[in-house]
Amino acid sequence: MVLRLSTTLSLLKKKRYGGKSQQYYCNGHRSDKIVTPINNTTSKPTLYNKLDTSETTCTLEEDDDNSSKNELVIKSTHDVSNIHLKLISDEELFKLPPQNDDCPLCNLPLPTLSTGSKYYECCGKVLCCGCVHHIEQKANKDNEPTCCPFCKAEEPTSNEQLIVRNMERLQVNDAEAIYNYAHCYASGLSGIPLDKAEAIKLWHQAGKLGCTRAYDQIAYVHLRGDSVPKDSQLAKYYWKLAAMGGSVNARYNLGIAEESAGNLDRALRHYKIAVAAGEVESLTQIHQLLLNGHATKDDLFSAFDTRTAFIDMVRSDHRDEAAAYSDEYKYY
Repeated sequence: MVLRLSTTLSLLKKKRYGGKSQQYYCNGHRSDKIVTPINNTTSKPTLYNKLDTSETTCTLEEDDDNSSKNELVIKSTHDVSNIHLKLISDEELFKLPPQNDDCPLCNLPLPTLSTGSKYYECCGKVLCCGCVHHIEQKANKDNEPTCCPFCKAEEPTSNEQLIVRNMERLQVNDAEAIYNYAHCYASGLSGIPLDKAEAIKLWHQAGKLGCTRAYDQIAYVHLRGDSVPKDSQLAKYYWKLAAMGGSVNARYNLGIAEESAGNLDRALRHYKIAVAAGEVESLTQIHQLLLNGHATKDDLFSAFDTRTAFIDMVRSDHRDEAAAYSDEYKYY
């Protein structure tokens, strides 16, 4: 059986939310850092291995190469890419992120949920679950070979062919292909040797090229200390990069981090942005803030309305049919 790289990665993903505890998530991967829910109006969530600066070697220094005296950089021995990390202003952080690209077949905005779209290594296109499912069902009905819905290339018949296609996309700096290839190094998939340092390096490259999920992954390895020392400051920094690029996972995680630090107004702002892009757990968090007196009914109703508007924008008959067929095509 041949597994598409994106399909193989989806098999590694876990359910995004479980139980009553709040947790960090990165593309479906659950962190071992658990936040206890607020249970009264005076307490705040606590975090096992609480976020603070004791875990990090990050320091703020003036950037000699920048003409602005107020420009600072974060220098960290934990950052394997040896990149100076620019300080991010609130104006940049809380600005509404760019809208998702449209599906090139139905021209509707792509869903933010990972199961709502599929990447094709043959042409580098990301198609929505509705178009993918509709064309796959038509091929099965007509007894035709499964092909890429966009470029009509036949599905690869071996993992070797799949890797060759992905390598061809790497040559043109395809961010999604680089992201997928990094996962192969991170998990030792498809015959690629396990090398997490190389995976992090590739995620940096994919992030620079516009793949926000790559920054999610970098944040996650720093949060857990997976092949690098634990560094919660760097985790938050990369969540910020991912959130500004449109990652709802990262935006939700920033909300949890701010809530755990007692910065409830900032947490609410992050949750509102995530909800507006369809993220449902942030709506739950706003409701919890309301119950504990840290948000208003208007905050909750407004968040509900913005999420409903997003769902209406991405909804289609084909996508609903796909989601009803299997959770693999769930898109909100």
